[in-house]
Amino acid sequence: MAEFSKISWTDHTHNEWIGCTRLTPACDDCYAADMMARRFHRVRWGGPGEGVGDRVRTSEANRAKPFTWDRKAAANGTRPLVFASSLCDVFDNAVPEEWRVELFEKIRATPHLFYLVLTKRPFNVLPASYANKGFRQKIGAWPRNAALGATCEDRRRLSENAEHLIAAQNMLGIPMLFVSYEPALEPIADLAVEFMRPPGHMGISWWLCGGESRQGPGHEPRESDPWWFENMRLACAETGALFHMKQMTDRRPIPPHLQVRQMPDVRRWCA
Repeated sequence: MAEFSKISWTDHTHNEWIGCTRLTPACDDCYAADMMARRFHRVRWGGPGEGVGDRVRTSEANRAKPFTWDRKAAANGTRPLVFASSLCDVFDNAVPEEWRVELFEKIRATPHLFYLVLTKRPFNVLPASYANKGFRQKIGAWPRNAALGATCEDRRRLSENAEHLIAAQNMLGIPMLFVSYEPALEPIADLAVEFMRPPGHMGISWWLCGGESRQGPGHEPRESDPWWFENMRLACAETGALFHMKQMTDRRPIPPHLQVRQMPDVRRWCA
């Protein structure tokens, strides 16, 4: 919900609502659930055997922040990145359609910002269920100032999600695709290279890499081998894709050879 984000690959984080349901192995030790459910008791987090949980809207003042950021960006000529969303999933099945529509209308109304729409459910971007409910008709074309990304923590999720991302890009004209390889749970570089493309080309052009953080008392982060990240760095260098090393497991120091944080030039897609 923040004014300025501490996440290395974005300038702001924005959440229209809070809450989600655990879906994949990446969700097992979810930082958002630890923060919003266990520590702050804002929502009940969903998961197997627990139902879908709660979805709670953030305040009107919080939801209006992108307009302030957009005015500042227009005035100073910058094009800030906005992570949507850090405490929920935009394409969550349990979210009321009007919330999602309002977010996309806001994205279009703040053209000096560039949004990073990250989901664990890229299969929901183009399904008939959303089209039948009128979601695509209501938002029109995909906003030019928004990228679509998916969490791909292992080979299965990369294989499945990359296909959905690229299908959505082809059909909707999405300007940029990205992958969050965090928490990295197994090596994927040899598979990822098939989907890597330079920015401005069809394919996945930005790869955000990181190990798992420590979440709450008694939690031990799952280990990521540094070689997994090194192989991802080499694959990106070979293909012209962008590599961004966010953090090592448990936020240990990043080795010198992995201290690479490439960022996309999004000015071509903003006002």
